[in-house]
Amino acid sequence: MMLMMTCRCLSDLPPPPPPENVELLPETSSTLILQWTNPNDTDVDILYYEITWLNCTLNVTFEKTDLYSEVIEGGLDPGTSYDVAIVSVSENAFSENVTVSNSTCKYPGSEKESNV
Repeated sequence: MMLMMTCRCLSDLPPPPPPENVELLPETSSTLILQWTNPNDTDVDILYYEITWLNCTLNVTFEKTDLYSEVIEGGLDPGTSYDVAIVSVSENAFSENVTVSNSTCKYPGSEKESNV
């Protein structure tokens, strides 16, 4: 008896799709909210999301859920623009990154306003 098996290597799998509906929203003069959703069509299991704040020293990793939101409180400067990159991570690869930018509110107590 001959048994034939087909094995698919991890390197043969496509990279995961990037997160969708990515938004960076001002909340206060020192707070921004990063929101995103899972990609709709994916043949690859997304294990987590990796977030890099490009012009400050915050690095965050999130486990997979249906809707994501990261609130960064304190440590951000009023009226300052911030750039954030986010990628989906699978067992063998990273997605293309999605980069968004926005600014914190200019004055403490000022209304939420988007600068995107």
